[in-house]
Amino acid sequence: MSSWSYHPSGVYKNRALSSRLLYNALARTIFPRFMEPEKGFGKKRGESVTITRALQLAVASRISSDIETIPEVNPEQSTVSGTVSLWGLKINTTEFEETLTHYDLRSKNQRLLRNNIQLTLDYLGAETLVSTPIKFIPTSGGGSWDTDGTASTQATANMTIDQLKTIRRYMSGTLKTPPFDNGKYVGVFTTQGMGGILDDSDAATWLAPTSSTAFRRGTVGADSPIPGGTTPMAQFVGTIDNVDLYEVNNLDVFEENLGNSNQMGEGVVFGADAMFLAQAMAPELRVGLSTDLGTKREVGWVGIFDAGLCWPEAELARVVHVTSMG
Repeated sequence: MSSWSYHPSGVYKNRALSSRLLYNALARTIFPRFMEPEKGFGKKRGESVTITRALQLAVASRISSDIETIPEVNPEQSTVSGTVSLWGLKINTTEFEETLTHYDLRSKNQRLLRNNIQLTLDYLGAETLVSTPIKFIPTSGGGSWDTDGTASTQATANMTIDQLKTIRRYMSGTLKTPPFDNGKYVGVFTTQGMGGILDDSDAATWLAPTSSTAFRRGTVGADSPIPGGTTPMAQFVGTIDNVDLYEVNNLDVFEENLGNSNQMGEGVVFGADAMFLAQAMAPELRVGLSTDLGTKREVGWVGIFDAGLCWPEAELARVVHVTSMG
C-alpha cells in the first residue's frame, strides 16, 4: 500500500507503507505472578472478602507432674478484608477505519488491551506492596528503618549486598516472614536499585557459581488473572542470600534517582502470602455492541477486583519497602 502527497518542490511523491506494525517497548512485569485470586470469592459473593488469619500459639510450658491438668488456650485469630472495584479500558473504532486500514486493526487493539491488563495488574501489585509499614532506607553507614509506613530519612547510598542481607535477616528473624515454597524470598528492584547490588564487589562471588532458576509463581493461562498478553517477564538476575532478585523498569510505582545525589532506586523484598487478590470477575476482553447501523464499534476489557496486604500490621508484615524520604 502507498500514499501520494504533494511536496513543496513541485512534485508528487509516493510513500510506501510497510506491512509491519511496530509497538513501543513495554515495561517488564513481575507482580501478577504472585497475585493468586482468593479461593471461595467470586461472582455473587458481594463486594468485599474477609480473610481469617490464625495467630501462633505461645510456647508451651513444662508440666510438673502427671496429675496436673494440661493448660488450655484459646487460639487467637484476626481478619483483614478487601473491597473490589470495577476496572476497565476501551478503544472506539469505526467500520470506516477498519475497512480502510491496511493492517488488522482489531488484532492490534486486542494486543494492546491484553498488555494493558497485565500492566494494570502489575501496577496494582506494586502499589499494594509499597503500602507496607516497614520501610528500609539505604545509607552509607548501612541503613535505617521506619515502621510507621513513612520513610523519615533520606537515602545517602544505593543498595548493596550487605543491606540486602540486613533486610533478609530482619524478615526472617524479627518479622518471622515465611519464604516461598522454594525456601527463598523475592526481591524486586528498579534498574538503578539493582545496579547498586550488581556493582557490589561481592556480587561476582554470589552470582558466578549459581545455577538458580527464576521462581515464578502462577502461569499465564486459565487459572491466571491475566488472559494472555505479550508483556515481558521481569529479568531474573540471580539469588543472593536466599533472595531471588528481579529487575523491573516499570516506574509507575517505583522511582529511580531518589535520596542524596539521586543515586538510589526503589524496590521491595517480600515473602509468602504477602498480598491477596480479591477477584469477583477476572479481567476479560469484550466487544461492545455496534451502533449507528454497525459503523461505530468498541473493544475493551473489564474486571472487578482489587488487592491488599495480607498482613498490614508492622509487627506481622511480610514486605519491606526499600525507599527514601525524597
